[in-house]
Formats: sequence, C-alpha cells, structure tokens
Amino acid sequence: MDFNKQDTAVVITGPQNDFLSRDGVTWGLVVGSVEENGTIQHIDDLFSAAKQKGYDVFISPHYYFPTDKGWKFGGTVEKMTHDIGMFDRKGL
Repeated sequence: MDFNKQDTAVVITGPQNDFLSRDGVTWGLVVGSVEENGTIQHIDDLFSAAKQKGYDVFISPHYYFPTDKGWKFGGTVEKMTHDIGMFDRKGL
C-alpha cells in the first residue's frame, strides 16, 4: 500500500478516560484487557508515529449530553452506561 499525507490520516474513535484511566468509571471492568493488550501504549505509539511522519490525527469522541438521558429506548448495556455515568459530558 502507498500511504501519503495528502489522502491519509489517523482517526482514533472514542478514546475515553472512562476506559483508559484508573479514575474512569469502567476501569474496573476493562483494566485486565487494557493492560494485557498494551492499549494505552499502542495509542501513544500511533500518535507518535503519525506526528513523526507528519500525518494529521483526528479524534472522534463518543459521549452523551444531559438530554440523552431521556431516551426511551436502549438495551441493558446502554442503560448501564447511563446509570454509571459512562460517556457523560456536562454540556457543550
């Protein structure tokens, strides 16, 4: 494959402190996987490699606004995320 800076970028989707920080609300659920797979180091490696090669980096966060708590649908996991405050954002 031929990569070039004109049509290639690094896109990271949903890197949440909820998953990636010891203070995150889901850390207790994911710590084993995050540490075993070196997730945090790999994300850092991606950022470093992109910067070194001059590629643009875009971060697409995933979060809930306060109004999202009023949704009338959702499965078990989605309801749990609302209950524990995962992805919560205080405002704009």
